[in-house]
Amino acid sequence: MNKQKSQSGFAHLVIIIILAVALVGTLGFVFYQNVIQKKDTVSKTDESSKNSDNSSKTSIDDKNVTTDPNKGYLVLDDWGVKFKLPSNLGNKHITYYKGIATKGGYLFSTQGVEALGGDCLYKSNSYWMPLVSLSKSTSTPQPDPTVQGFTGYPITNYDGNYYYYQNAQATCSDSDTSLQAQDLALVKELVLSLQKQ
Repeated sequence: MNKQKSQSGFAHLVIIIILAVALVGTLGFVFYQNVIQKKDTVSKTDESSKNSDNSSKTSIDDKNVTTDPNKGYLVLDDWGVKFKLPSNLGNKHITYYKGIATKGGYLFSTQGVEALGGDCLYKSNSYWMPLVSLSKSTSTPQPDPTVQGFTGYPITNYDGNYYYYQNAQATCSDSDTSLQAQDLALVKELVLSLQKQ
């Protein structure tokens, strides 16, 4: 009788060991499938995207065109407005900064103009000359530059705020004034396209 109890206990022990090994094996297999193989897939995908040409990246962007209502716009979230990027912008990149001089307004230029250096280059702690400044106010702007307190040329008004712009009063550099004139026209086109987000 005693012999039968010890054999029964031994059988239970063997069954428990087999179940424990099976459980550890199953957990190991699941871990391998979900963690190790996913890392391999991600790194292979990253490498293939690094090695691929731009056409695959373009197709990803093309998918976003229909789903992103702000595609092709420059958006100022804090003001709740957006601007249509000019179609002839090409490889010229708009630069913009929140300005202290414009009492929280925005200052616009392009990378091409900023590359001229000097007063054309944005420096957060010193003077520079943007192509266009954009401001907003709750009072009606004065469109006549001869009037004291001239605030700029009105664009539109939304929700009790008037939006207005000012061109640079002069070129920021004597070099490549034609570039500055072309980019001023592009930035002005951008700013005049202001609309509610």
